[in-house]
Amino acid sequence: MKALADKYKEAPRALGLASSGKAVFEVYTSKTGTWTILMTTTTGMTCIMAAGHSWEEAVEMAEGPQA
Repeated sequence: MKALADKYKEAPRALGLASSGKAVFEVYTSKTGTWTILMTTTTGMTCIMAAGHSWEEAVEMAEGPQA
């Protein structure tokens, strides 16, 4: 979304389809740690569902000892 890129320097990070199939959720993040979650319905309406700061990427967890 252009507004998130221009104002907050956020870029798309991830997306997923709701289990109902009636909405797509998108996660936008910035290098400074701001983040926004958008929901877009099948009718084309987009809403900001949540936003915040201090975003950190999760580090993959080790799988335990290898045999």
